[in-house]
Amino acid sequence: EYYDKMLELNPDDWEAVYKKGVCAAWQSTLANFRIDETVKASKNAFNIIKILDIKDVNIDQIKIKMARDINSVAVAFGNTAMTHYQSYWESQNSATEFWARMQLCIDVDEYAVGLLYKNLVDTNADARSIYSAVLKNLVVYYCEICAIRRYKSGYNQYGAIYSNIWYRNDLREPLIQKYNYYVQEIQKYDGSYIPPQIQTIGKSGCYVATAVYGSYDCPEVWTLRRFRDNVLDKT
Repeated sequence: EYYDKMLELNPDDWEAVYKKGVCAAWQSTLANFRIDETVKASKNAFNIIKILDIKDVNIDQIKIKMARDINSVAVAFGNTAMTHYQSYWESQNSATEFWARMQLCIDVDEYAVGLLYKNLVDTNADARSIYSAVLKNLVVYYCEICAIRRYKSGYNQYGAIYSNIWYRNDLREPLIQKYNYYVQEIQKYDGSYIPPQIQTIGKSGCYVATAVYGSYDCPEVWTLRRFRDNVLDKT
């Protein structure tokens, strides 16, 4: 409300434009994720600065501040989405809703990454710290959205039947590529970083068998996989 009043007095107040968007994002609910309003507000603020040719601002510091704010919003509501999914994972719709929320968190945090250009990250400790934090969050989101999910698909005489569902492979591949790139970026600045493992295939693999035989594609593993898909999955 206060930022609205400020904008009534001066519609070109870039700070009020931006901070109003951040306030709107913090009013997000699970039914109405508004975190992308931080991105829209950031872009509008930069447009005002550019069009009015405002000189008395430190663009680099503004970008660092915005990246921190935007990441805070993404983290808060990413955690909310994950907590909600853990409570309602048995419903098939829970996975698709969760993926949509994760994708929005990814879009917002990828914008935050774009604010922190390489030279700024390499020369500014605050920018480097935020850059690393945002990338670590993105790696988690990529893993979450690519993970195979289970849901309760029905019942038989033995009880509940559970089935697997996974993110489309054509949408998964770009996320895996970004995951690999960002893990390398994080390790440039944090050599002790150990990333969570991402699910690289849509259909679940035979992890133990793959480890024992040393290959995902060897004949023994394929035999076990066919047995799993054609026999075990149906009981």
